[in-house]
Amino acid sequence: MSGTKKTPLYERIRQILESARSSVARTVNTTQVIANWLIGREIVEEEQKGKRRAEYAEQLLLDLSARLIADYGRGYSVDNLEFFRRFFLEYSSLLGSEKSDALRRISTTATPSGRTSRRRFSPAAINYICQRRQNFKRNYGVSSDC
Repeated sequence: MSGTKKTPLYERIRQILESARSSVARTVNTTQVIANWLIGREIVEEEQKGKRRAEYAEQLLLDLSARLIADYGRGYSVDNLEFFRRFFLEYSSLLGSEKSDALRRISTTATPSGRTSRRRFSPAAINYICQRRQNFKRNYGVSSDC
């Protein structure tokens, strides 16, 4: 068989790989949107403990940004954290409180041995967010698809 000749077998395998790549990209994008929403929620809840004083909120985001950039690299600037915060505030009802609490428990849970374990988001939670994020995409220029 020639290395450059396209056979039906090659084309079928190529389609499988292309489909898998596309699916992975959508899953990663969707999971990142959920993570950003959850980060925004955590910031808002922490600010509310501090009664949302401007100087407290500003310092909170500066400190958080510096630590996240050191641990996870770029993408967690003060501006981005503010976008996550706004995303949550504008779409705070995206999930009912029961589902929101479930997402928090799913994102990090303790194992029987007491160690923290990360779990995947449930497909229902991902679909729920995906169905309601069209306005966010339009407002903030997010180009990824669910």
